[in-house]
Amino acid sequence: MKFDDAITPANAVDIAKEILFSLDPRLRSQELYLYCSQDFVDKYNEGYLLTHGGIPYNTQYGQGAVEGSNGKLKFCPLYNKAGSKFMHVTTKSNMLVGYDQMGDVENVMVKEFTPFILSYIATMFFGVQFETLDKRRFKTIEITV
Repeated sequence: MKFDDAITPANAVDIAKEILFSLDPRLRSQELYLYCSQDFVDKYNEGYLLTHGGIPYNTQYGQGAVEGSNGKLKFCPLYNKAGSKFMHVTTKSNMLVGYDQMGDVENVMVKEFTPFILSYIATMFFGVQFETLDKRRFKTIEITV
């Protein structure tokens, strides 16, 4: 999915809803996370405040999920998404985290540099990826501006 407009507080709520409504029905029926920048979440919150301020159930400033998703599409702002032109929607189980414990380059040390303080030093490889890119479990959103 691509968006050609810059994200602002005026359109962030509409963009989030458009993302929600474009999801595959099998994906939309699950607990989901929208991996995005904190900037997008801030703009969504500002836009939500402007457009939904008088609604009785709007009792807080920070919204944890996209309106209309029944709390299933939760925001997950990541600091390393700042400035990224991509957002991703997926389930928690589709996010894989791995690290190398068996490689010969792994090195774990415990050192005492000062009395009563131990330092734990680890050199290892760490990575993340998605298990599948199938539309039933994953969606990529690109902001082209």
